[in-house]
Amino acid sequence: MIAGVCQLFISVPAVANGAWASVAGGIPFVPPAAGFCAVDAPVTITDIWWACGGSQFPYGFREQSNCYACMTYYRNGVAVVAADNNNTRPFDGLLCLFPLTAVNTYSSDQIPWPTITYSSHRPLAIDAFVGWEWSIRGQLWDAYLHTAAGTIDAIVNAEDTESNGLPFTVRSITWHSQFYSSLQLIYEIEGGGFGNVAY
Repeated sequence: MIAGVCQLFISVPAVANGAWASVAGGIPFVPPAAGFCAVDAPVTITDIWWACGGSQFPYGFREQSNCYACMTYYRNGVAVVAADNNNTRPFDGLLCLFPLTAVNTYSSDQIPWPTITYSSHRPLAIDAFVGWEWSIRGQLWDAYLHTAAGTIDAIVNAEDTESNGLPFTVRSITWHSQFYSSLQLIYEIEGGGFGNVAY
């Protein structure tokens, strides 16, 4: 279980693609409607949340980047719920993450899409955006997407540099892995501190 102030991820250890093996939900970070974020902003967000998992089918964030069965999203008083069945199509604009992939490779056909990397061939760490209806609605807290597959439940240590030039280590666990992407949930920052930030 990885829990924070704004989100919760629960799973059976080392199990992916299993029936009723995981559940997740949270309140995404939404930037304030100021500056660039206010340009063409259609509506002020008063309340927003998402949830997925607890399904008999492997259609949740533990297994993939789109969650199209047994999921709910809620925004400004309007809730959308997908039933727990396998008739829902992944292309209907339901709850999803936004992994970085090569153009025209998003498909439901279990194809190992190419991984996007730096010129050094190391995978990128990108923002973990969450959304629905083909729009980014917010950002997961204490998380990032790796542009490469990982090992489920593996502990990953990533090093970065603070604004003062000193190095620090971010420890995360691989929540899901799918061909070209893995969702990393941050649970500790070097020095014993815990984050609650959107990166």
